[in-house]
Amino acid sequence: MNEVLRLSESRIKCLRRLSEFSERFLVFARSGSLSEASKYSNFREVSLRALEHYNQKIQERINQNRHEFATGAIKNILIAQINEEKKLIQDIIKMDEELFGLIETEKDRLKKSLAGSQKSITITSKFKSIWVTSSGEELDQQI
Repeated sequence: MNEVLRLSESRIKCLRRLSEFSERFLVFARSGSLSEASKYSNFREVSLRALEHYNQKIQERINQNRHEFATGAIKNILIAQINEEKKLIQDIIKMDEELFGLIETEKDRLKKSLAGSQKSITITSKFKSIWVTSSGEELDQQI
């Protein structure tokens, strides 16, 4: 019983850390800096694996001692913890949605920039090929 509460508290701490890290990355992303994206992605992956581990352990303990969790006090504590987890998860989802929007915006901006660069390269190449044939280099080569 105490182990389930301890695991649930650890899960809440993990969610808080993920929420805080997401919030910090969101501040950078709003300012146009996505340079920390890989660091954020790695932290997120580790956090999600930890949460998965906590969920598995909690489920195992509850299945082993199902009758203990029917009492009011334990049940009420777990319900309060679950409600706190729900709020944290909702906050993380909101931040994720904004982050994904910012990442999509940056991706679109980069695509446009690349398309403009490709067009510039194409125009420059055409200009160079026209310039070479009309610049008299052929005449120099014949002489």
